[in-house]
Amino acid sequence: MKAFSIPSQYRWKSAKQYPSKYRQELHLALQRLAIPPNLPNQKLFKITTSAGKGQGWKALKDIQPGTPLLDEEALFWVPDDTTVDETFDRFEGFSTLSCPNPATPQRRFEVNSFAMGKDRRQKTRSGIFLLASRINHSCIPNAYCAWNSDLGKKGRLTVYAIVYIPKHAEILIDYCYPDSLKSRDQRHQGRSNYGFTCTCTACQSNTDSGTESQNSRQIMGNLESQIDQRVPQDNNEELTPRSIPTQ
Repeated sequence: MKAFSIPSQYRWKSAKQYPSKYRQELHLALQRLAIPPNLPNQKLFKITTSAGKGQGWKALKDIQPGTPLLDEEALFWVPDDTTVDETFDRFEGFSTLSCPNPATPQRRFEVNSFAMGKDRRQKTRSGIFLLASRINHSCIPNAYCAWNSDLGKKGRLTVYAIVYIPKHAEILIDYCYPDSLKSRDQRHQGRSNYGFTCTCTACQSNTDSGTESQNSRQIMGNLESQIDQRVPQDNNEELTPRSIPTQ
């Protein structure tokens, strides 16, 4: 079998430029870049320019609910109590991810990372996924992503369609889960660190659909609170798809 080579744009200038505690993880991440993530037999989306959002996923064909769209290993990950070192910005792929000002490596990591559950030391962690990090947000998503620790040796991030997605439509996830049932203002506040304003129909306060969505979410939120009071909670870290910036 022909060996994979590491693309030149992902090679570091000198291994000595990287802190020793990150060097091994960086080396493994760079090796993985030469191996494509798992996709369905027929590619269902492409990454392209999305109006007002930078890059995003666009459906290449009609997609049925439940269709797997992607499972991807992390480019790299860090424990949530660790500061992202400035040298990570030397990654070509990482440095091109969208980021509001100030566009520091730490900030870029925060707005593009996904939660990955806990490591062997039971520390929560977050990671960068170069394809998944291009998915844009909507409060009315048509796709869902979650960390699956049972896939592969180290787990993988999986993305599925949750409703019918017509050809050429943008594929979107909800960054605010599990806070999706909060009020419009609360959702906007929770997304403030991402540097964008959601314009989906659920966030339009002056429309009938926006008002209906707000009322429905309030009812569902109240029901969820009542259920939470009666059902013991299973703190499943794997159900949190996107890391929320802490600053």
